[in-house]
Parts: sequence; structure tokens; C-alpha cells
Amino acid sequence: MTRIYLLLIICCLTATLASSQGFDAGILTGANMSQVDGDRLAGYKKINGIFGVFVNRKFNNILRAQMEMNYIGKGSKQAANPDSGITYFRKISLHYLEVPLMLQFWWEKYNVHVDMGITYGVLLSQREEDEHGDKVLVGPFKDTEFGFIFGINYGFYERLTVALRFGYSIIPVAHTAHIIAWHSYGGSYNNLLSLTVQYQLNKNE
Repeated sequence: MTRIYLLLIICCLTATLASSQGFDAGILTGANMSQVDGDRLAGYKKINGIFGVFVNRKFNNILRAQMEMNYIGKGSKQAANPDSGITYFRKISLHYLEVPLMLQFWWEKYNVHVDMGITYGVLLSQREEDEHGDKVLVGPFKDTEFGFIFGINYGFYERLTVALRFGYSIIPVAHTAHIIAWHSYGGSYNNLLSLTVQYQLNKNE
């Protein structure tokens, strides 16, 4: 219930900022490639969607701040490939409502800016499965996630921007953690690369 109240507060704050003078608002969509560090699989093999909204405030020609509210899928996947000797199937599907808070450093001459910030995510649903069906692999996963993001963006047009970002959990997202021969698994971390298109709906001068 506390998470629901917090999300309602964030929704109200986002709507208020979007309607305030000096704030720009927009929508974004895209996809990411993800893995879960600690699940004993490797590679950005799971493709997920991203959909959301953002508000942006320009302080000067170099510095801006941006807050987003996004639906984002995360997790990991290992498909069976008998030709390569992989006879098992593993999949972790995680769905979050995530709020990134970022500072943006702009080079307006080149239409480029760098994002750096933190994220707070609320887990909406989770599923772990193997070739036999539902199975606990590294979970259960925590209800919330804290992470950081770093990205680079290029503006193709006045209101259209493409963003490439790297995101990683600051603290483990799963409840369990095991250490064998100095190698840890469980207590896992979301690790993802994302590509989004952002469209600015209004533009304050």
C-alpha cells in the first residue's frame, strides 16, 4: 500500500510539473537488452519494451534536469540451442514502473547531451521459468529497486531525441545471495542497455 501511495504522489508531481511554466513535457518509447548479473547466465539476450513520459527543466545552455515515469521490462533469457550444446531453457521476466531522476549536460552546438542519474523502480510482476515451467532461479525479487543510469543523447530535430543508456542496480534486486569459491550469485543485479526515442510535446523558451 505504501508503494501505491508513493506512485500516486509521483504521478501528481509529474502532472503538476508538466503544466508549470518553465517545464517541458514529452513522451518516450523504445526497447532494451537486459541480463541479470548473478543468475549464472551471460549476455544481453532478453529484449524488453519501454514506454513513458518525462518532464524537463532547462537551467542554462549547459545544464538541465529531467524526471521520467516509465514502464520498463527487465530480466534475462537463455534459449535452448542443441547445436551449440545448450539443452536447457531459462527465463526471468521482471516488469517495473520506474522513475529516473537525471542531470543532463548539453552541447547544444552538436545537439548532444549526456544523462547521469538515479532510478527508483516498483516491481509490478515477476516470473522465473525453465524448460519444465515455473521455477525459482534466483528470486524471489524485491518489491523495489534502486539503480543508476548513464546515457548519451542526440537530437535529430528540435523536439525529437534518440537516447542510448546503460542502467544497473545499486543494491541487489533478489532476496537471496550465495557465495561459492568467491563467486556470488542470487542477490542479483539488473543490467541493461536501452535505446529510446523521446518526443517533446511543448517547448518553453
